Amino acid sequence: MNDLPHDVRVIAVQLAVVVPDENATPTLEDVNAAIGQAIASGALSRYARLERIALVDALPRTSVGKIDKKALRARLTPPSPAP
Repeated sequence: MNDLPHDVRVIAVQLAVVVPDENATPTLEDVNAAIGQAIASGALSRYARLERIALVDALPRTSVGKIDKKALRARLTPPSPAP
């Protein structure tokens, strides 16, 4: 990435879906702080900036046990406004 011109910006708009531990009650500030620490330690790219964070009880699974991304998107996508 060092060969990119200075005016190039990499912006990643992402959604983090977090399933907290059973007895944990994290706030969005807690999640943002953990992400900041991961960026500072190099575990996440400094370009990994989040637009949204969703706290969910469980991730939907397919019949073979994989995360059902389609169902997750449907659950987390806001409905389109009526015309």
